[in-house]
Amino acid sequence: MKKYILSLLCLTCAISFSASAQLQKAQTANLLGLSFDFKTHDYILGEPVMITVKIRNQNTQRLVLGVPDVPETCQFEVRSFNSRGVIDPIKTPNIFTEPVVLQPGEAIERTLCLNDFYSFRTPTKYLVNVVADAFEYQFRTKPMVVSFVPGSALSTATQLFSDHPGLQRTFSLVAWPREQFEYLFVRIEDAPSNKMWATIPLGTLLRQNPPRIDISPEGEATILHRSSQYHFRRIVLWSLPNEIVIRDRDQIRDPDNAMAARITDLEQDIKAIADKNMSEADKKKKAKNDTSGSRKMLPASQLNEEEQKFLPPSKQTAHE
Repeated sequence: MKKYILSLLCLTCAISFSASAQLQKAQTANLLGLSFDFKTHDYILGEPVMITVKIRNQNTQRLVLGVPDVPETCQFEVRSFNSRGVIDPIKTPNIFTEPVVLQPGEAIERTLCLNDFYSFRTPTKYLVNVVADAFEYQFRTKPMVVSFVPGSALSTATQLFSDHPGLQRTFSLVAWPREQFEYLFVRIEDAPSNKMWATIPLGTLLRQNPPRIDISPEGEATILHRSSQYHFRRIVLWSLPNEIVIRDRDQIRDPDNAMAARITDLEQDIKAIADKNMSEADKKKKAKNDTSGSRKMLPASQLNEEEQKFLPPSKQTAHE
């Protein structure tokens, strides 16, 4: 009997402790609102990963972030999707590098490039979340999966530098579906340093014409691809040993469709000019001609006996 009572007391204490711990955990979670989001979850290798972080102070005390050597921090955390091991960052992944004060009820939003903190060079999946230390507690978001893919290779070009004999730069045009469309990207890598430059998105792609890339001896790289049924897109890059600059972006009308489009535009312009120069008398005459073909219907009472024979019996009227 004593053993039964003792077991019952232990069970009651365990349930009470568990309920108290869950209540404390729920109360702690309500002290800070923490969330983040991506624009998309599939990226080409080297493509900038823009991540937006939102923080709301739901406590009655103010919160100070971004101050060195204080326990309050807010950082990214990236883990391998397969091994769940933490990935070492290039630099400390602090979201706030300058002091930020959040009064009770205040919120702040920051958008950063995750590539500034981590080197994503392998086509694989990662788990990303945000971790904040505040109010003597640690807060963690639910992890999100982000994937890196090499893309479908379409074309490559190599650039050599006369003033840097050992440097070789490769431009790779790759495609990847996104939002029900196929998009074109240029991935740029250096050898032998294995440096990966930021992948540049070039817009929608139609494979009706294969994309082309030409590199001049001076380092001007021109990429041309069909973006729609009627247009091509052209991007010009200055590729220097220590820098890559986007010099120009423009849209070019397809020459095969340009003549037909110009004729249509010309016909519309001629019609607009003719309508503008039309006199009021001509407008009234034109309106009269447009309505002259329609016959005015007379009421049944105004029709003679012969004409009423063509009407239904319910519409006919008696004549003396």
